Amino acid sequence: ASGGRFDARLTDTQTLMGTAELYAAHAADTTVTGSESVENDARGASLNLVWSHQYADTGSTELRLAYTGYRRDYPTLYREVRDTVDLQGQWSTRLAARHQITAGLGYRRSRDETGGPPRAIIFTPADRSIDQPSAFVQDRVTLWQDRLTLTVGSKFEHNDFTGYEVQPGVRIGLKTDNGYFWSSASRAVRT
Repeated sequence: ASGGRFDARLTDTQTLMGTAELYAAHAADTTVTGSESVENDARGASLNLVWSHQYADTGSTELRLAYTGYRRDYPTLYREVRDTVDLQGQWSTRLAARHQITAGLGYRRSRDETGGPPRAIIFTPADRSIDQPSAFVQDRVTLWQDRLTLTVGSKFEHNDFTGYEVQPGVRIGLKTDNGYFWSSASRAVRT
């Protein structure tokens, strides 16, 4: 396995960060069959880029691009190839003295290929692409002396399994000299 990271200050208000990782492994596995050793290979990579722009003290913009891919092969038993690309944009600004508004858009595409017959474990369909657009908006309201805050917002997304989903949330937080205490309630959908 290997990887790396870089951080660059492009201007006084802009930064760029990137990470990359690669891995490969070969093993003999008996957990699948219980006794017979099955040779398998796994390899993958990930890449992350984050560009940020700060607007004085009032707000920021951030763009993220991420790729994750892996390949796993158990000959005659199972095979999977998966590539996932995530693109996200986020914008934040202060409105009046008490409101910090944050909004964003996202898009995820995940594509897989699984081995069909004569492999022992097969999936239907053998190949699939899943698209998942999303958006969110939240308002962080300062209630008392930059110590007590209330955050309300929601994420909106569409997925191929459950369709359109609204995922609201609310959180209250108190910053003290000894730490930060918070409580929240939300509706989340796992896809």
